[in-house]
Amino acid sequence: PRDLVQNIILTEQVDPGWLTLSEDGGRALAERTLAIIGANREWAYRYINSRAGARGLAQFIEPTYFGMIDYYPDAGLIKDHQLGMTDHTNAFKAIILFFDLHDAELQSKIRRTEIPISKAMLAAAYNGGPNRVIQSVNKYGADWERSDLFHDETSTYIKKYHLMEALKIF
Repeated sequence: PRDLVQNIILTEQVDPGWLTLSEDGGRALAERTLAIIGANREWAYRYINSRAGARGLAQFIEPTYFGMIDYYPDAGLIKDHQLGMTDHTNAFKAIILFFDLHDAELQSKIRRTEIPISKAMLAAAYNGGPNRVIQSVNKYGADWERSDLFHDETSTYIKKYHLMEALKIF
């Protein structure tokens, strides 16, 4: 869904430290992110790089990005990770392909059929990979988000995603 992709961009670019100080649920931070994107267009977040090597607006690390190139060879993704992540159109294509691949994976590997695949599950997979999401849902069911299987970063990411989604900016 379009709002999933848009909220992932906000989740990636809104700083969790500033979010804890926010008095409006993160609205001003999300609007600031959108203003930066609107004002700087293709240059916005183009060269941002995390400690883990995640790059650009989409914040893909190399193995994830190259996985999308390998799995979707006809998609025409830029073959170079750094260049691919500096091109916003390419980055959005990679995000959509990521969700396509991992939605199918979650559907095929989650045994708890009474629990539908949610946007939050896809967001958690985006940050920490699908395997922990699959294990968490299979082990904890509807309480999968409270799983001890997630790293702190992914637990924080899930909370941040929910905050961005609740803003209903899109």
